[in-house]
Amino acid sequence: MKIVIITALKQEFSAAEKSFPFKVYRNGCGLNEGRCVIGNTEVVVVQSGVGKARAAAATAFTVSSEKPDMVIDTGCCGALRDNLKVGDIVCCLDCIEYDMAGTGFPVRYKKWMRLPSAFMLLDSKARRQLEEQAGKYGKCKLLPGNMASGEFVIKDASTRKNLAEKLKACACDWETAGVFISALLKSVPVLSFRIVTDMADAGAVVAFLVNVLPQGRALYTFLLRLMEGGWFARFLELFNSLDHSITGNMTQYVRKVPFYD
Repeated sequence: MKIVIITALKQEFSAAEKSFPFKVYRNGCGLNEGRCVIGNTEVVVVQSGVGKARAAAATAFTVSSEKPDMVIDTGCCGALRDNLKVGDIVCCLDCIEYDMAGTGFPVRYKKWMRLPSAFMLLDSKARRQLEEQAGKYGKCKLLPGNMASGEFVIKDASTRKNLAEKLKACACDWETAGVFISALLKSVPVLSFRIVTDMADAGAVVAFLVNVLPQGRALYTFLLRLMEGGWFARFLELFNSLDHSITGNMTQYVRKVPFYD
């Protein structure tokens, strides 16, 4: 099995380097990349750079060159709901690309904003099974939920509430939509695990700067333990057992954006 892990920030890549036993070099796009083998799994970690365009380009290049069995979007996120706290890990169900609304922030949810994770494509019983299994690895709390993905710094109560209520999202970030689009267009199953570094409030920027390295280390240590414990192998087994109409052509989940909507 081969897994590609996408990180955006230098701090996130550095945190991954401290958890995974890989050496760093430059790939064909000039991006930082690390490789290692965990059990029977070949792991390729790539630092894409910030934002959806860079994340999408790095994912598209790496998927084409590596032919992985799955792609994992990783990094930090801001919490949109009070039941989350710094250090919780969000396992994305649906990624909602909200800044494609044409107005910056969405007036309402639109179906073409939705990009489903491979985790969401499983039935609820399989998701619960995997969620329970993941809870056995480390002290991090794993919470499935929707990720609002758009290139805005969310740091006020009004915007936070707007995204949480309109998109039914529990967290927000910048890159997940870019990673998902590139993976889905290649029909490669894509997951996202992001750790909360701030509460998307007035203190978001300071909290992010304080937490990005230690929480990044916690995230990648958690992912390493999942890998060593066979969690991703079990996920892939369940995913590959799905009906071909669900998994055979995942480009169907990247909807055309009607500019008049």
